[in-house]
Amino acid sequence: MNVPSDVLGMVSGPEGEPSPWSGRLARAVEAQRRVQLHYADRNGAITDRAVRPLALFGPAGAEVLIAWCEQREDFRAFRLDRILDLRVRRDRFEAEPGKTLADYTGWV
Repeated sequence: MNVPSDVLGMVSGPEGEPSPWSGRLARAVEAQRRVQLHYADRNGAITDRAVRPLALFGPAGAEVLIAWCEQREDFRAFRLDRILDLRVRRDRFEAEPGKTLADYTGWV
């Protein structure tokens, strides 16, 4: 399923304003809670991803979530303006070697 660009524009805040997902994701990062994302990639293909949120980066309106993607078993950067829906799960994750923000920053 592909998402038209006008629909993608509806899920992000106005240019220069924080994404509506920023607050929830920041709290999930801090609490080390897993997150379920309903996400549209750059081609508009929709995927559901279970992730370990590690950090939020970028200016308001262009935020990116750095996360460990459990499906891909690798780090991924998710643009907040492409998140169609999310659910912060109750289960928490513990830092594991190879899956931390420090590992990511050494990886890029």
